[in-house]
Amino acid sequence: MSKIGAFMYGPGAAFILAVVIFGVALLGHVAVPLALLMAGVMAAYGVVLMAGRRWDFIGVLAAPGQDERAFNLHLRAAAAAGQVMAAVIVIGFLWDVFHGNVDHSQWSWLGATFGITYLVALLVSVRKG
Repeated sequence: MSKIGAFMYGPGAAFILAVVIFGVALLGHVAVPLALLMAGVMAAYGVVLMAGRRWDFIGVLAAPGQDERAFNLHLRAAAAAGQVMAAVIVIGFLWDVFHGNVDHSQWSWLGATFGITYLVALLVSVRKG
């Protein structure tokens, strides 16, 4: 990956997202101090990615497609995060049902999105071989 590509994938993307977050927050009538805070968090993440590249963890975080090792580490981390999110969605839905809450909309659409995404990704992976 070229240096420009690596920058745009990691810290560059964080800085671009900071600007987008600030703009969307202002369009959504969020107070300017809060919009600055949200954009500042993303910009700080970009600075961490730029400054900490020599540390292995930050280097892999900043450029996940850099090599096969980094790609596999990201794949395992995404799988672990996906398993945790699946558990949170199911537990949240069951918690609402247990407490008699009628509106389960937040958990049902999250569960449907997760399940459909998983099935499509599995289908694509199986077809690729």
